[in-house]
Amino acid sequence: MKAQRVREERGTAVAVGVLYVLATAAGVTAAIVGAPTEVPAMAARPGAVLMSALLVAIMAVAVAGVGVMFYPLLARDEAAHTWRGVAFGFAGVRIAEGAIFLVATAAIVAMLGLGEAMAGADGVRAAALEAAGLALQGFSEYAMVGAQTAFCVGAALLYVLLYRSRRVPRWLSVWGLVATPPMLLAGFTLPFTNDPNSTVSTVLYAPMALQEMVLAAYLIAFGLGPAAAAAAP
Repeated sequence: MKAQRVREERGTAVAVGVLYVLATAAGVTAAIVGAPTEVPAMAARPGAVLMSALLVAIMAVAVAGVGVMFYPLLARDEAAHTWRGVAFGFAGVRIAEGAIFLVATAAIVAMLGLGEAMAGADGVRAAALEAAGLALQGFSEYAMVGAQTAFCVGAALLYVLLYRSRRVPRWLSVWGLVATPPMLLAGFTLPFTNDPNSTVSTVLYAPMALQEMVLAAYLIAFGLGPAAAAAAP
């Protein structure tokens, strides 16, 4: 039974590590694609817009998968119902994060349709389409911020649980906890910069982005250690 559990946990660790890499790679590639975010420009680069939307959708599924894969193990580590609730909260927040990303992706695809319609419109219709496009643009950007905020809540819950259980080295959990507030702050720079990928936000994202890749590499290479007795009430 113990050997079987070790194999299962090893499989979980590798799967979660791969999902972390997939989510990060998809998000970074979407940024590199550089799809326009303004409706009139989207019609000129529909391929880039659709590629970016697809990559964000892949990221959404991957982050939700992290929550689903990690939850049974995190809940099993905790003897107290309160801490099991924290584990459930982590899974729920990661699923919500993925859902919000998908909503933002749908808005981007809708914006592309508006951009194509605007190309052949004039007068009052063009003005109405432009207004709708601006509303969708704002909605998609703030939906991204909402997903990022959900990510930060989930990260805080996860690293508290991992710190308690010592499934990974404590320095790695502490790094995640320290990197969470700057990433949370990055999302709230949008009203001031009007750019979700501004230099300021990128600098604030960096500690968490690096931490997640180190965590992913650790999980894939070493798996998860045994849960510490400290996880008991």
